[in-house]
Amino acid sequence: MKNNLTRRRFLTVTGAGAAVAGLSGRLRAAVSKVTDQLALLGGKPVRSEPFSVWPVIGESDEKVWLEVLRSKRWNRLGGSYVERFEKTWAAAIGAGHCLATSSGTSALAVALNALDVGPGDEVLVPAYTFGASVNVVLLQHALPVFLDTDRSTFQVDAGKIEAAITNRARAIMPVYVGGSAANLDVILPLAKKHGLRVLEDSCQAHFGEWRGRKLGALQQPAARAFSQSAPGRRNSLLSGLHAAQPGSVPEANLRVPRLPLHLFGEGTGRA
Repeated sequence: MKNNLTRRRFLTVTGAGAAVAGLSGRLRAAVSKVTDQLALLGGKPVRSEPFSVWPVIGESDEKVWLEVLRSKRWNRLGGSYVERFEKTWAAAIGAGHCLATSSGTSALAVALNALDVGPGDEVLVPAYTFGASVNVVLLQHALPVFLDTDRSTFQVDAGKIEAAITNRARAIMPVYVGGSAANLDVILPLAKKHGLRVLEDSCQAHFGEWRGRKLGALQQPAARAFSQSAPGRRNSLLSGLHAAQPGSVPEANLRVPRLPLHLFGEGTGRA
């Protein structure tokens, strides 16, 4: 069965979209009543109430959190919650598998290790990004190569990538700022042409799509984050590394299942 869950639907269900939708309606009504006088110059403001608080926490969230807390099994060394999350999230975006980590940053670090990015290698990253996208490359003792930003989309300028590729380049890391995609029609064929891997930093792009396919499920490894300030910034409660097909991240590399444990601690059990 085709999964029809979209980014718009996801935001609506989780509460943020509902808040934005309600706000937009109120703004339209308010704008229709305002005069030519700006609020800054003494006119009536279009909004007098504060914006909704995020995240929206429901009774079902509290119930599950308490179940995990009382079980005293807080990570993947016992229990079933992590595996349930991994399977559910992979199915929701159409990925072949998902590996939960403590943050989007950790997911990127695991992916770079799985792709054997190391000293002397270069990873092409956008100049307009979040610091972790660069930090994880440096943690591998590799070199981040900055690429210009497309002013019309605020994504990496795909037209500038090929000129930056050297014989040390190992991967391209597009960072989907604000939920939008970079120009994957250019990036994916270019990576294939030069034998590079594409690591999707889709931490801000929950259920975003490119030509009908979910971002982070394009037969390439990808990182995702769930946190208070988006959906989609790091330092999150639970995040994941996922890929569209088992071969996207070399499963024979035994470092992959071990790394998440080192990145968020072992505790007393598995959530």
